[in-house]
Amino acid sequence: MSSETDTKSFAYLVEKQALLSPRSRSARLHYENSVLKYENYKKDFLPMIGLSVNPISFNRSLRLLQDPQKGEYHSVEDYVNTSVATLTLSQRIGPLGGILTASSGLSYLREFTGSRNNFSSTPFSLSYSQGLRGGYKDYIIERSINRLQYKVAVKTLCTALANEQQDVARLYLKAYMAQVEKEQAEQDVSASDTLLAFGQLRRKLGYVTDYELNVIRLERFEAEQALVASQTELNDALFLLRSRLGLVELDVNVVKPDAAALPLLLDENEVYAVAQANTPKVLALELQRQQVLQTLRKQRLSTRLGGELSINYGLNQFAHTFSNAYRHPNHRQSISLTLSIPSFDWGISRNRRRMAENDYQQAQIGINESLLKAEQEIHKSIKVYNQSSASYRLGLKQYALAQEQYRLAMLRFSQGEFSLAEVIDAHKSLRESLKNMLSALQSLFSEYYQLRTITLYDFVKKKNLEEEYL
Repeated sequence: MSSETDTKSFAYLVEKQALLSPRSRSARLHYENSVLKYENYKKDFLPMIGLSVNPISFNRSLRLLQDPQKGEYHSVEDYVNTSVATLTLSQRIGPLGGILTASSGLSYLREFTGSRNNFSSTPFSLSYSQGLRGGYKDYIIERSINRLQYKVAVKTLCTALANEQQDVARLYLKAYMAQVEKEQAEQDVSASDTLLAFGQLRRKLGYVTDYELNVIRLERFEAEQALVASQTELNDALFLLRSRLGLVELDVNVVKPDAAALPLLLDENEVYAVAQANTPKVLALELQRQQVLQTLRKQRLSTRLGGELSINYGLNQFAHTFSNAYRHPNHRQSISLTLSIPSFDWGISRNRRRMAENDYQQAQIGINESLLKAEQEIHKSIKVYNQSSASYRLGLKQYALAQEQYRLAMLRFSQGEFSLAEVIDAHKSLRESLKNMLSALQSLFSEYYQLRTITLYDFVKKKNLEEEYL
């Protein structure tokens, strides 16, 4: 197959070019943000180092000073600059739900009026704080939610790309059907010319009336009208296809999709097994359940005995010189425990807790209903796909036979053995068989890509779409 034909083929435009379309690129960018968000969550449990520096904090003000000899008070301009630097190392303790922080800082005060220096140092400070209850369970739920969000992001990307391929396939089939209609209309025009020539010859011989000859002319006009309409529809369909692929400036043509490459029949049990393992609905519903569970826990903790535990230990020193600021520092430590005790609020907290419990139960019911709907959707798509597969293969034979019948009808009419009505009936049968064949072809590919999107599985290549996309 030549490269030119490759660029026209259904497989190239749908399987490759659709993954490079503007919508596909947008879906990948959204997925990249989800990946970065998940990476940030994991890195949030690594030690974090922060440096804060405030080199200049200048202040000019008036100070009221007393003369030590005369006892008089005077307003004197005071110029002061403060510089602060703090180095912080923090570590999140996930299973406990607390944060451990170690820091070191130095503050320098310069009083220009009195030409004095003041240094305040914190050589070392260690602090730890955490909630009094629920830290470990909150950590487990939060970890589960973040992992599910990442997995859902992967499935969402695959679904978006599969949807894009499905839409491109639909536009491609629409263009192909318009092209077949155009080709058939061209054949009809040519056949009408031949039929008109036969009719005029038979009119001279007296076998055809003027009415029948006018019927032939009307048939030709209808064929020309169909040719103009099909050409317009083909141009519109190709324009929509190029626009969707982001190839507006390029010439895109279409050829017949290879229906033989699709599975002859799909086994329902196999599709269900693949869907159960791949469908994003299961993950999305589980994520929803975990989020509702997290809200329920927060409501329960907020209406029960809780609190905050904080422990601090450090060294600090004040001096007029930098070296003295780090000699013989003083020790400082503190422990604080804050308790939050539920008080009487006319049942508001209890109602909030019940609302959260109802939301959790509702989410559970919604999960079961959504899974049932997904099974029904798969069952319907499999049924339509298998039916379309059989109808298309029968439609090919029917169309080929209708073409042969129309050719024979034209031949018999030229020999005076068939009437004009019989030729028109043969042409109607040809058009009807073409319509049925194209409808079955469209339904076949539409249902296949629908199942492909639902299950995120390629039944031709026998592999998950996640492997292909990522």
